[in-house]
Amino acid sequence: MTRAPTIRIAGAGSTHQAADLGRAVTKGVATALNGRDKPLHIDTLRVRLPANAGAGALEKAIRIALEKERGR
Repeated sequence: MTRAPTIRIAGAGSTHQAADLGRAVTKGVATALNGRDKPLHIDTLRVRLPANAGAGALEKAIRIALEKERGR
């Protein structure tokens, strides 16, 4: 069984906003990996977005980051 990932954030914002961001990242990763049948191990996934980015932009950035990791 895998352990839950550690999500670290930097910048302005409250712990409530950080928790919301963590949930959005989890959803974005799950969406990006939907239908994948092979295991994937990523030590660190870095995504940088402007403060006002929406969920769609976050999911797109996660998908791009995962594609880069798969290519390595």
